[in-house]
Amino acid sequence: MKVSGRLLIAVAAILLFGLATAFADPVITRISAQQRPGTKLVDIHYDLATAGDVFVAVSGAIDGTPIPMHTLSGDIGGGIRAGSRRITWNAGADWDGQYTSRARFTVVTTENLLHISNLLSNSGFEIQGSHAYSAAHWEEGVPGPNGGHWGTAARVDWRARSGSWAGALRGLWA
Repeated sequence: MKVSGRLLIAVAAILLFGLATAFADPVITRISAQQRPGTKLVDIHYDLATAGDVFVAVSGAIDGTPIPMHTLSGDIGGGIRAGSRRITWNAGADWDGQYTSRARFTVVTTENLLHISNLLSNSGFEIQGSHAYSAAHWEEGVPGPNGGHWGTAARVDWRARSGSWAGALRGLWA
């Protein structure tokens, strides 16, 4: 059986494209947000391109000032796969009585942050981890091997010097 050179080149190109895609960094595109009519829920839609599961975080701000976003559900945290995704923020629980048309939301995969040379990622605890009171990069193994905390360290929404969240060591006096 004779195999043509063109066929071999085509097969090699397909294999190389597949390998490049499998090892590419996750990419988030088409971020949009809209309040559900008649509710205080805000749906944040985004498209995710990735070869595997990733850890997704979201933050919001008005002219650079962070918006408190504690009550989140949907495609956030670990184990998020490629596709069209949605995060739902309960603005009524976190930011009741407020209104703005200037809010901007940022959706990131924290795997992209692992390439930063400073291992103290998310030092202000602003990016949420797997739940509201844990911080991304401060949970062991989430999203990478460099995170972790022990004892009573927690992400809290009081006494922040800037933004809405701060790291705190809690004890009997707290």
